[in-house]
Amino acid sequence: MKSIKDQWKEQQAEHVDIVLEWAGDVSTLAKLCGVRPESVYGWVKRGRVSATAAAKIEDLSCGKIRKTDIRPDVAEWWV
Repeated sequence: MKSIKDQWKEQQAEHVDIVLEWAGDVSTLAKLCGVRPESVYGWVKRGRVSATAAAKIEDLSCGKIRKTDIRPDVAEWWV
């Protein structure tokens, strides 16, 4: 049985792909999130979108992509 931490890591990695598909490409995602493309490549490499970007993506997607799905490890979002 996988730990919660391992499950979160898998979920975060899956959502990097979902977010990239939603945006279309790395450059567009970077512009939408107000970061450089190198930051987005870092998310892909780490398998995790930044918490700040996750909140922005939720707003930009009108809630279709939820920050709690992108980053389930951010405890403040669950209270």
